[in-house]
Amino acid sequence: MRTRIPGRLLVGTAIVAFPWAAWHGFAGCAEAGDDNVSGCPTARPYCGDRCVDSSLGETCDDGNRTAGDGCDPACHREGGADVFDTPPDDTGTPDETVIPDETTMPDETTMPEDTVRPEDTWVPDTSSCPESPCRLWPQCGCPAGQKCTIDPSSTDTTLVKTCSAAGSGTATSTCTAEDDCMAGTACFALYTEAATPTMAMCYQFCAAQSDCTGAGSYCLPLTTTASFPGACSHACNLTTGSGCPSGTKCNLYITTTDDVLTDCTSDVGSSRAGGYCAAESDCAVGTFCATEVNQCIAYCNNPGGSCSGGTTCNSFDPPARVGTTEWGYCY
Repeated sequence: MRTRIPGRLLVGTAIVAFPWAAWHGFAGCAEAGDDNVSGCPTARPYCGDRCVDSSLGETCDDGNRTAGDGCDPACHREGGADVFDTPPDDTGTPDETVIPDETTMPDETTMPEDTVRPEDTWVPDTSSCPESPCRLWPQCGCPAGQKCTIDPSSTDTTLVKTCSAAGSGTATSTCTAEDDCMAGTACFALYTEAATPTMAMCYQFCAAQSDCTGAGSYCLPLTTTASFPGACSHACNLTTGSGCPSGTKCNLYITTTDDVLTDCTSDVGSSRAGGYCAAESDCAVGTFCATEVNQCIAYCNNPGGSCSGGTTCNSFDPPARVGTTEWGYCY
């Protein structure tokens, strides 16, 4: 049996952050006769998406998580206020007929149009950050306690950046919301063949391939229109699953430009090497599902890798070289 690396990665739409409005999966085999596996689930609701969702216990949602504007950081009404009213300190621009002359003009810092509105939760540090409003990697432009990340209004072709609360999760941590992840990282859904992603991890941003460290880590573009900035796939071990959290496994992917990378996937099951599989989620850590033969196939180091059950280590087509290691499969 000759086999290709399982899964073909569609660069630019490979990973999508909670809470983007559209999600994408790793596109499947693109060659004639191969199955095309891709996930296009809908976005999960979250506090700050301007949509009141009762399943989350929301009673308001004004598009931010700022206290004191009528809708608190957990999207609950504050003191019975109407969050859709104009904030009380947004007094607007005075009528031209009553603007005082220059001799009595108040200092510009007290002009009504310069008052701080509830949505003005951060001021970009434009004096030291070369990008506006902020930079993803290396991080700059956001105040202490916040991070530069992807705004929900971003699309496949347009990247919009914003400052938001930073968490403590590292690039090896799982996450359920953007503010779980520390500055320099963002919460992205893990690849799955299922209709709806079930797990996510913090991914480190990158401005060049050299920003992604560890064998198999690759800077995946955040849009289809530019190679950078991107997010680093996770360096992990295909046979042991190290580098990936519990409930996931390490898998091998190839980009449309034939760059080989590793990343964690939530598609993991209990079927061992040689066992039956109909989908990737049937196969255990250290194996992948070869749908041509409906078997879970073990990864191995090629040449001379250890294989069980009388199988031998074979090369992928094309060969899968990750760093100094060539990965193969047992058959």
